[in-house]
Amino acid sequence: MARRLTAYDLQSAKGSRKWLQLHVDTPAEAAAAVACDIVILSCEPDHNLEAIRQAAPHAFLSVGMPHGAVASPEEAVRLGFAMMKRGADAVYSSHSPRFIEA
Repeated sequence: MARRLTAYDLQSAKGSRKWLQLHVDTPAEAAAAVACDIVILSCEPDHNLEAIRQAAPHAFLSVGMPHGAVASPEEAVRLGFAMMKRGADAVYSSHSPRFIEA
């Protein structure tokens, strides 16, 4: 794979390819997943995020926003963009719909 997967790539392959997503905690796990052709990964936004992105530069990486990490929808948006700046392709959250709609 020569470039990072996008949401468009995943949607375009719907019905023609089966995808598997794996949660990884370390760069070694990310590299092993990619070596097995698992290219949709999720991780926590801890100190390993940049290293996981480096180990899997072309994977689609979803990062989980820690529950309770923000107190307002505006903070959620700021934290989400900060995660994307650090290498996330998507951010998932268990906060209320009011936060997610922001």
